[in-house]
Amino acid sequence: MIVRTIVCIPTFNNSKTIRSVVEGCLAHSPFPILVIDDGSQQQVQELIEKNSRITVVRHEKNQGKGAALKTAFHWAIEKGYTHLISIDGDGQHLPSDLGKFSEAITTSPWDLIVGHRKLSGKNVPEVSKFGRKFSNFWVKYQTETPIQDSQSGFRAYPLFHIQNLKLIRNHYDLEIEVLIRLMWKGVGVKEIEIEAFYPPESERVTHFDKWTDNVRISILNTVLVVVSMFRSRLSSRQLAFAIGVGVFIGCTPLFGAHSFIAVLAALFFRLNVGLVFLGTQVSIPPLIPLLIFSSIRIGSRMTGRDSNLRLDEVDMSSISEHFLNYGLGSIVLGVFLSTSISALVYGLALKLRQNKKRNWTGHHRGGHFGNWFLRSVAIHLGLRAVYFCLLFVIPYFYLFAPKSRKGINEYWKIIRPEMSFFYRQFQVMRHFYHFAQVLIDRMYQSHHEQPQFETHASGFSNIKDAIESKSGLVVIGGHIGAWDTALVFIKYSGVEGTFNSVQHRNQKLSFKNVKAKDDANTNEVIVNSEALSVLNVHFLLKEGQPIAFMADRPNLENCELVPMFGKLTPMDSSPFRLAALSGVPVVFSNGFREGYREYSFYSTEQMRFTFEDTKDRKISVYDWMLLYVRDLERVLETHPLAWFNFYPVWSSVPDLPLKYDEASKLPRNYLLEELCRNTSHQVEREFDSHPNASS
Repeated sequence: MIVRTIVCIPTFNNSKTIRSVVEGCLAHSPFPILVIDDGSQQQVQELIEKNSRITVVRHEKNQGKGAALKTAFHWAIEKGYTHLISIDGDGQHLPSDLGKFSEAITTSPWDLIVGHRKLSGKNVPEVSKFGRKFSNFWVKYQTETPIQDSQSGFRAYPLFHIQNLKLIRNHYDLEIEVLIRLMWKGVGVKEIEIEAFYPPESERVTHFDKWTDNVRISILNTVLVVVSMFRSRLSSRQLAFAIGVGVFIGCTPLFGAHSFIAVLAALFFRLNVGLVFLGTQVSIPPLIPLLIFSSIRIGSRMTGRDSNLRLDEVDMSSISEHFLNYGLGSIVLGVFLSTSISALVYGLALKLRQNKKRNWTGHHRGGHFGNWFLRSVAIHLGLRAVYFCLLFVIPYFYLFAPKSRKGINEYWKIIRPEMSFFYRQFQVMRHFYHFAQVLIDRMYQSHHEQPQFETHASGFSNIKDAIESKSGLVVIGGHIGAWDTALVFIKYSGVEGTFNSVQHRNQKLSFKNVKAKDDANTNEVIVNSEALSVLNVHFLLKEGQPIAFMADRPNLENCELVPMFGKLTPMDSSPFRLAALSGVPVVFSNGFREGYREYSFYSTEQMRFTFEDTKDRKISVYDWMLLYVRDLERVLETHPLAWFNFYPVWSSVPDLPLKYDEASKLPRNYLLEELCRNTSHQVEREFDSHPNASS
């Protein structure tokens, strides 16, 4: 992944230091610099020299450091930067430490990098030392992760994780908010040791108000503690322990105080209060008589004072007479029930998490009976009948496919941010329905020899000519619209030749051919984690066969973050590299459902991507990917329901390759440049024979 970093300097009335901080950042880093002038009395532009690397954004009124950082985040994401390094404008942080951040970003590009300040020097205020310790304590309590300097403002923010946070704070407390919320999202935090400069108290300029800002931070920490008690601490062991504690509390005779005790226990043991409260529900009214009776019977056996108490004789007077038996028995019963239920919950949690899916698995949803029923309706009653049945199926998937629902909600928030929540849910339902219609149409066509849908094509000759002339072609599309219908159009257009489609599968990874019913030669190349499959793709291109790729589902090793609709979007760089290394032309292409029995298909003009000796290869690939993303934006503006990536694309880190070589620490689906150095000499000669294949 290409790391595109910008240095941000939020500043307010730092007229004595801002110039030296800016010049230090210019001298100690190659990065562009964004200065956020947060309403300074003397404008920053008047204090620093003009430089092509410096951009100044000004707030006319002082809004707070947090507001300045939010402005910087928004600006940097829109410009396509992947990381933002924030450094204070008061001179406390040393620009000479920027190199440490640059190195840390390169090795850990998905992590939040925090500068751990040395506070052992002279002139360090005691209030700063105490404030850091106090803040660190609450951060550890809220996240269960120790942090050495939670208040440091010298940080490198991974903007991919920042872009979907709805930040609410506007002052110094925003840095705590970002830290906690990223840790809750599972983002790693890496700390590096940095220097810190504190001038003598008489010369010190700080806008941190020890009363107002500490009150803000304390209020924020209180809110975060409450939220953390409900949303965090959900590992299998913690989940089981929290419910077990709740069950034990529910078995005690302290009726009326169970909820209060549950909150205290959650605070003391750092448990999820919702789960503890859930466990206390073992004492809901229908079970109370059974718990009381069982506790008294167990207690009477322990004390040897067997009262021969029967369930129908239990009343308040009998409970009072045998309170000792009841108390002892409730403890034993509570331990037994809490241990048993905890063990059961722990086993179930482990089982469910072992089956936890990746971002995308390649598996289709739907049971055998449901699919058989819809197929039968389509074949015997027609498409309109099965479309009607979908009206009853879609609400089920809306309710019970939370990850798909979250992913499409995220998509609509990005392309239509003005849309209200309830109208967006209606659009999500429409989205599911549109996708289901495409699947039904695909299935319906597979049961007929002749085309059942009218297809309008634009630019198909760009693909047809490559197939017939066997000149080789890379067709780049995405999980947008209906590619299968496009292949049907190719199948029935009278084109003779082979068309290959590259698909990434989760299981059953192999290189195989799929024959159509009329023996049309349409191949499906299943690319897996083995280098051999990538070689097969390369040799097919060298033989002059066209291959279609879906570039919108990368893995972690072939990922670039490309701005799309104003958000950093993970995209697959491998088809662009393959095209350049193989020296074949490229087209962007997709197909769309336009209406009942009607589809459209388009292809752009052929383009050639060639690596230049004077330009970094990664930059070239990124520029080509920008062209692809602009094409996606164009088609999604007119076909917004055609986005078929049903997972949170803009907030999910791409998965690692399914198979990983632990010995070499390299993924087994190497890039072609790496294949030249890791395969046989014969393969090296094959690649080296092409002028664009030099490493």
